[in-house]
Formats: sequence, structure tokens, C-alpha cells
Amino acid sequence: MSSVTYYKVCNYLRTCPEAVEMAQGTSPETLEKSLLSVLWYMGSQESLAQICSRFSITEESFLKRRSKVTKALLSKSKENLIKWPEKESDKQFVASQFETLSRLKNVIGALDTTHIQVKMVEENRENYFNKNGYYSVKLIAACQRDMSFTFCSAGHAGRLHDVQTLINSGLREHGTVLCNSYHLVADAAFPLYDWLITPYTEENLSESQQHYNKCLLTVQKVITRAFGLLHGRFHRLKVIETTDITTIVEIILLACVLHNFCIGCDDIGEEYMVYEVEDEGDNALPENNILETPNSGKIKRDTICRNLSVGRHR
Repeated sequence: MSSVTYYKVCNYLRTCPEAVEMAQGTSPETLEKSLLSVLWYMGSQESLAQICSRFSITEESFLKRRSKVTKALLSKSKENLIKWPEKESDKQFVASQFETLSRLKNVIGALDTTHIQVKMVEENRENYFNKNGYYSVKLIAACQRDMSFTFCSAGHAGRLHDVQTLINSGLREHGTVLCNSYHLVADAAFPLYDWLITPYTEENLSESQQHYNKCLLTVQKVITRAFGLLHGRFHRLKVIETTDITTIVEIILLACVLHNFCIGCDDIGEEYMVYEVEDEGDNALPENNILETPNSGKIKRDTICRNLSVGRHR
């Protein structure tokens, strides 16, 4: 994180009641020092004992700092830190950026999931033991072309398929209203809707369908890079040691908020990018898919495919 981004986060925290409280009490501490200790925690895999020694504080003091900084940033995250483009002008801008990239029209975001490894979860631990052989929670997120997140939902059991994760996140229920005439792009593990378009997966695809899939893949790579940057910048996400699911979710969402701060300050941090993140996600719909594909989704995908083909041969 650059110094510009750091001071922007500091200034933002000064407007949050939760953060102001850190300078009060019997042992007042500076906001700057509190934020530095939390950022060090997020950017490393050091133990709490090592971090407390580094900043000359007790474990109890650090946990209070982490809690207050996290609550302060997450309390406002829905306002302007992780924000869905609601205004028509904002949607048009996002769509124009994706169209320039991929030639696909009306794309409002790229959607996918990523696994966050955890040491263990206190309750229903068997649900968190994923198919890759370790305990994890899933983050499902959507991002714009600049890799800033516009939707994040964390804490989903690692064993769940992406379809069930989509349902549990609430996005399936509200997708039509959120996207309106626009749509998200996702891979073949997600169901096809008129607000969520996915690749063709049948054998012997036509030239037009192959071209459509190629354009779609260009958009999908944006969320892949966003996750790569998130994992690479915030090493705490390599393995989260706590077993409390509420704290795990807060740590993941804090990383997403800080990620957006960095993007907003043009602090892209290509040096942090993890380019070879193992594809641990699902790559197809489950055999016992619980969701039917509505005709409206098929019609919209075919229309997009046809329009891409027409424009390509002009």
C-alpha cells in the first residue's frame, strides 16, 4: 500500500465514530499507529505475538484495534467503499469500459468465487472441508474493469458449489433488480440468466459461439486478476488462523475494502499480483443442478452471440 493510500484511509477513518474512540480512554493511542498495526496484520502471516512485539502492544490491545478499524471501515462499506453502480450514468460508464475491453455490450461486472483457506471453523466444520482437501470459506464477488469490487459476500462454506454460494449470497434473488437491462459475466459453474451470462458448454460449438466464449473469457480474466491482487497483497488471506466465522468474514471483507481503497488511489500494485493462483473453483454446473435455466437467459445469450458475429463480419 502506498503512502497516498495509507493517508487516504487514515483521513477516512477520522470521520468514523468507531475509529475516533481509539484516541479516548485511559490509554489513548494514535489512529495512525492503530491503522499501521492492522495493515501489517493484513499484509503478513506473522503471529499475533510477533505483531504485538513489533508494535510494543499487548494482544488485547491489538485485537481491540483490529476490531475498531474493521468495524469503522465495514460500517461505511455499503455507502461508498464497496458500492454497486446504481445511477444509470455509472452503469453506462462501467459497461463502456467492458465493451472497449471485450466488445460485449451492457456488461456491469465480472463475477466469480475464490477460496480463502482457514485453520478450522468452530461449527459444522465438515461443511468447510473443500474438494481440494483443506478447510476454506468462499468469497463471491463482482468487480468492474478496474478490478474494484462492487459486490462481496464472504464466509460461505468451502464445500458448497458455486451455484449454492450464489443463492446464499442473496445475489440470485436480487440480480434482476440490480442489473436491470445490464448483466454480469460468469464462468460455466454458474447458472444462466438474463442478468448473468455464461459460456456455451456444448460440444461442437459454432464459430460464432466460440467467438462469444472468447469475448466472455476476456471479461472473466478481470475478476481472476482482482482475486490474484487481493490474495497477493493481503497475505493474511493465505491462511486465516481464527476459528470464529464472524471474525473470518470481517477479515476477508476488510481486505476487500482496503483493496478498493488501493484501486481508488491508482495503487494497483502489480508487484503483488499472484498470476498463478490455482483454479480451485468449480468449472461446471453440478450434475444435480437445482436451478432451471430460464428461456430468457438462453435468448439473451443467443442474441449477444449473434450480434457479436454480425459486428465481427462487417
